[in-house]
Amino acid sequence: MGTAMQNLDRLLAMPFGCGEQNMVLFAPNIFILQYLEKTHQLNSKIKNKATTFLESGE
Repeated sequence: MGTAMQNLDRLLAMPFGCGEQNMVLFAPNIFILQYLEKTHQLNSKIKNKATTFLESGE
C-alpha cells in the first residue's frame, strides 16, 4: 500500500461523460487533494493538475 500512497497523483482523472460518470471521476480527485494536503505531500504541480481536471471536466 505504501507505493500506492506515494503515487496518488497518478490516480487523478479528467471527469467526462454524463453526470453520474463525472461524479465517479470527480469525487476521487477531491479526496486525493484532501489527503495530500493533510499529509503535507501536496505540491503545486499536483494541485494545478487536479484543479485543472476539476474545473474543465467534459
